[in-house]
Amino acid sequence: MGVRLDDTTCKRSAIVNSAIELIKDHGFHGTPISQIARNAGVAPATIYHYFPCKDELISDIYVQVKNDMALGLMTDDDPGKPFKARFLALWIRNCRYYIHHESVLNFLEQYVNSPYLKLYPEKESAIWQEKVIGFYRWGIDNGHLKPIEFELLAPIIRGSIVATAKLHHAKRREFTYEELENMALIIWDGIKAH
Repeated sequence: MGVRLDDTTCKRSAIVNSAIELIKDHGFHGTPISQIARNAGVAPATIYHYFPCKDELISDIYVQVKNDMALGLMTDDDPGKPFKARFLALWIRNCRYYIHHESVLNFLEQYVNSPYLKLYPEKESAIWQEKVIGFYRWGIDNGHLKPIEFELLAPIIRGSIVATAKLHHAKRREFTYEELENMALIIWDGIKAH
């Protein structure tokens, strides 16, 4: 049974949540607007009230998810702590987020491995760029991380987080906090400035 909401302000959220869940199971092309609408408990025309087309729906969801993640991941960041402690905490928070939000992880993986990223380069989260990417760039600029382009560090950081969450989702491992911390330390040791 789909999500049923009468409140107009919640309809957009129902559409977004419905799309994320369905895309997890059926992919972008296997999830028609009619199915998203049915699952969200809205008419297909309601979706077009919020999003002019399916491509806009998908790219807008991407930006919204990245915005929400950035705000959530950086909420507990304490600039007064040593950078290493902040890095470890962010790595663990990001990994736990993906563990607890499998549909979001799946959506983001599909998005970044699809033509959408190239078709809509302007559809990027300014909040993610400022808060999360800004955090890592600050670490590079201030001598905490190796002095290389962030684009070279990003796959190491993100790849380790995604792979860890996918292991969890495949039911191959339930990670304790200590295990996540140890993995984050391994990544830290590989990218820290010497």
